[in-house]
Amino acid sequence: MQISYYEDIMPRGPAGCVVDAARVSRADVFLILDASIMPQSVPIEELISVHANSGAAMTIVANNVGDSPAHRSGMNAVGIYVCDRRVLQFIPASGYQDIKEMLIPRLYEAGEVVAVFETDACVPRVKGAGSYLGANQLAISRLIETDETPVCHERHGTAIVHDTADIEAGARICGPVLIGERSSVSKNAVIVGPVSIGANCRVGEGSHVCRSILWDQVSVGSGAFVDQSILMHSAGVAAEAQVTRRIQHRTRLARALRG
Repeated sequence: MQISYYEDIMPRGPAGCVVDAARVSRADVFLILDASIMPQSVPIEELISVHANSGAAMTIVANNVGDSPAHRSGMNAVGIYVCDRRVLQFIPASGYQDIKEMLIPRLYEAGEVVAVFETDACVPRVKGAGSYLGANQLAISRLIETDETPVCHERHGTAIVHDTADIEAGARICGPVLIGERSSVSKNAVIVGPVSIGANCRVGEGSHVCRSILWDQVSVGSGAFVDQSILMHSAGVAAEAQVTRRIQHRTRLARALRG
């Protein structure tokens, strides 16, 4: 697969981005994915095949998963669409252009067929810190459950650890856990998954990291406790500190720990 990128310089909206990106493509059919969703549970090949056989201008993936009144009242669009190139003519070349609120009504008005691909699959969507944690945990759990191991990583029970990571004797890892390159976990530290640890991180002696995300170059001091938190790039947690349900940004402490 060849992948190229188009930068949306001005706010063009979902439909606007599609028509702008399509200018550098010769494709006749486009698969559109909301960047905030995890689409792995939707059978994409089947979706494209159903769209091709339907003759529709656009196919919307929708489900009835959820307990909210909106979900109970009907189908819920999950953020996945397939459309033919002829749809692009209904998207103006400038201004904000939405798919659900603007493009689809124009297709109906023009007499084009808009089909629905129904699925019972749950499609997680990242809307904030809580759902970001949940999506990360789901991705790690799925990775652990498969037979695939990323390049330059090894499996240690329910943990996947980069070859260059250093796990000291006495450290305990209760998966699912993903540990990145050149990261270290000191003796008597405890990692309770789902946890993802990025590159060049340091988890100090006797510390506990549970159900959290550590971006790159994060330092967790000795005896610290971290639970259900997001430690962003170069963030630092002081020794013996407790961080629970927080987003930790880079601080002066982190810079000091990095020396």
